[in-house]
Amino acid sequence: MIKHAFALSGCHLEQSKLEELFAETVEDYDRNIAVDTVLYPGIRGSLEAFQVNGWLLAVCTNKPIKQATKLLDELNIAPHFVAVTGVDSFEFKKPDPRHLTRTIELAGGRTDLAVMVGDTITDILAAQNAGIPVVAVDFGYSDVHVKTLAPDRVISSFDDLYSEATSLII
Repeated sequence: MIKHAFALSGCHLEQSKLEELFAETVEDYDRNIAVDTVLYPGIRGSLEAFQVNGWLLAVCTNKPIKQATKLLDELNIAPHFVAVTGVDSFEFKKPDPRHLTRTIELAGGRTDLAVMVGDTITDILAAQNAGIPVVAVDFGYSDVHVKTLAPDRVISSFDDLYSEATSLII
């Protein structure tokens, strides 16, 4: 992101300066991780529907684990998740399927009964590489529309997540 911004402005960025700016950005993000951050509509209802119906929920993210758990805590949704893994949890990360399958194992789940929910090519490829169905949200930060990435389902609202996810394993 930093390199892209500099390139757009026509400025050259030395590697040492990039590393310095990246460290500052990560530090600022960590301090302000939940400032002005709100959950998408329908998230709490979806999390509760999954939990009430016996689903094990986990987070598999390419954020550092410290930031991921801090964000879940500050948004008051951490209790819904039985496992959280980040970019620094293993020696591999998404789209490597092992990041997803190991997260499922840590949650006490089964890959043949799992569904991935994501909004980027990294999420979709991790699921596809693991042979796990994936529900993509079309309002994330993907560079291309998620439909072009061939997920199993696409939703435009988290109100539809529970029904779409369950349709993939029943």
